[in-house]
Amino acid sequence: MCHKMHSHRCGLEPIPLTYANDLLRHASEGKTSFGLVLDVISLLLFTMFFLSVGTKLHFKFRDWAGLRKKKR
Repeated sequence: MCHKMHSHRCGLEPIPLTYANDLLRHASEGKTSFGLVLDVISLLLFTMFFLSVGTKLHFKFRDWAGLRKKKR
C-alpha cells in the first residue's frame, strides 16, 4: 500500500504547486508537468495581470489620499 508522503515510490510523479516551481524542476531534472511553453506563458500572464491591478490600486489610493502631484 502506498502512503501519501511516499507517492514517488509508487510510480506517481509529484505535481508542482506553481508554474515557477515547474520551471525550476525543468532546469534541474529536465522534465515538466505542464510543459515549458505553458509555464512561461502562464507566468507572463499572471505577472501582467497583477502588475496592472497593483498599478490601478496604487493610483486609486494615491488620488484618494490626496498625494497626487499638482500640475503647474
